[in-house]
Amino acid sequence: GRSRPVKRRGAASLALHALWLVSTIIVALAVVYAVIRAAPGAEEDMPSFARWLLGLAQFDLGESSRVRVGAPVSELVFHAGYLSLGLVGGAWLISLTLGFSWALLSLKKVRGRALLYLVSAAPAFLLAHWLIVGINRNTYDAIKAGMTRPEWFPLPSEPSLLRAFLAALALAVGSGALMQTARGLHQEMQRVLRSEFILFARANGRPLLQHLLPNLIGPMSALALTRLTALFG
Repeated sequence: GRSRPVKRRGAASLALHALWLVSTIIVALAVVYAVIRAAPGAEEDMPSFARWLLGLAQFDLGESSRVRVGAPVSELVFHAGYLSLGLVGGAWLISLTLGFSWALLSLKKVRGRALLYLVSAAPAFLLAHWLIVGINRNTYDAIKAGMTRPEWFPLPSEPSLLRAFLAALALAVGSGALMQTARGLHQEMQRVLRSEFILFARANGRPLLQHLLPNLIGPMSALALTRLTALFG
């Protein structure tokens, strides 16, 4: 019974963040429409925003006149969107995994928070540059020492899973992303641990995990949606 207020707050927060995500998508579509309409020569053939959204819902975006003349724009957009969704999804999972792990370690008073914040404060593009330069330099030295040249070397010219992973890692950690995720999860864990039902369970010697995890689902889902919105933004 004591856990119901926490669950209700988590559900309300989840609904609020879902509404925020939908609003962000609508605003982003409006910005895209405005940019396309402002392009030279596009205003004459450009439909209204409502008709454009209807065409978008039907996967009808017209034909390309610049990138690949005559090719369906939907084909170009979906290919780029597929790559972007993979990158954002990977960064989202990495950010939540690392943030949750760090939040658990923070409960045990593990040192290193300042280092985490310092690394995460670096801009994502700069962090990606450091990763690429460091890996390329060490790989080059290993090749000179006799190691067989990897197929992905040098980064980032060759497409590879390593290149995709490093891009997702930089997006998940840099520009304060990991710092915000870890701090948000840590605050939620501390809030739940101070709840009455947790204090009651602790006083009676009951295992805390079975009470802690169910009450973290709502806040964690809300935070996950927040991070997803931030990554799309």
